[in-house]
Amino acid sequence: MKSQVSVQTGCRVHLGLIPAGDDRFCGMGMMVNQPGFQIQLAGSPELRIESEDFADRIRSAVEIWRNNFGPTDQELPSSLDCLPVALKVTGEVRPHCGLGSGTQLDLALAQGLTRFFDCENPASKPNDFQLAKAFGRGARSRVGSLGFSTGGLVVDVGQDVGEPANEADTVFQRPVPEGWRVLLVVPKDSAGPSSQLEVSLFKELTKRPAAGVERARELARDVIIPALQNSDFQTFEQAVFEYGVLAGKAFEPLQGGIYNGESVADVVKFLRNHSAIGVGQSSWGPCVFCWTEDDGSAQTLYRVTREHFGSQVDIFVGQPLNCGAQILVDSEIKMDVSLSKEERRCQNSV
Repeated sequence: MKSQVSVQTGCRVHLGLIPAGDDRFCGMGMMVNQPGFQIQLAGSPELRIESEDFADRIRSAVEIWRNNFGPTDQELPSSLDCLPVALKVTGEVRPHCGLGSGTQLDLALAQGLTRFFDCENPASKPNDFQLAKAFGRGARSRVGSLGFSTGGLVVDVGQDVGEPANEADTVFQRPVPEGWRVLLVVPKDSAGPSSQLEVSLFKELTKRPAAGVERARELARDVIIPALQNSDFQTFEQAVFEYGVLAGKAFEPLQGGIYNGESVADVVKFLRNHSAIGVGQSSWGPCVFCWTEDDGSAQTLYRVTREHFGSQVDIFVGQPLNCGAQILVDSEIKMDVSLSKEERRCQNSV
């Protein structure tokens, strides 16, 4: 057992999910450095959980991990309350806002506990698909679960539900130019659907492919990925906006429009009126993303958006995260401060 483990995640910005028929979905998203979770694990006489908003969820995740992936070569207490670890979770991502907080938290806890209790025998160590499946993740989109390990842009062109997430012809990853930025604007007066409501809504969409699914695949493979590889921001932002509109039209019968509610539509309209092009709704919303070519443009949009919406929204300026979640163990936590934050992250990613 380690003395301490630290896990740092980013968040998942979903550019759109489109029904592909037969319980399959086409989706695409990117990992961004903030907002994210910081999880610290340390030895303790009993299970201790410190979290502002996620204490119950963390406890449930610890139980799932213990039941599915706990060590077989060491005695663990029969009572979950006696598990000898203290968990502190900070820098939390707001739940049900479209940034994939549940997937990032579950996988971060699972990986952190696996390292803390030395459950890393290659023969028994769970892979990403096994972890996601145990936590009920990746049933419709593998963007967040694969992105947790790889970072970058993740494209899911429409896999069969239950298939492994690493098949090259269905799910693949590409890095995003480091200088690009994404403004994330989250209205505080709404939240996306979750739990059984979300499941029931998705069931209504799975019977037939959406009208725009082939165009969405074409945009992903033939326009967006080449634009990333060539650092062609203008082509990228136009294609991302079109992709988001296609996704919005597929969900229009359920959310009442291309965007999920008046607050989201107002933010999109405001940003587009300020010359932003690569704008869209992340997942069910209410988070709105807006891609910019550089930090200066992002900061300018941040200022005008804050001035206009005031305290009605949370706003972040995110950087592309082209590596997996950072996991540090024992002495690694005191790493060389001469390295930049992103260098430290990518040297110790999943």
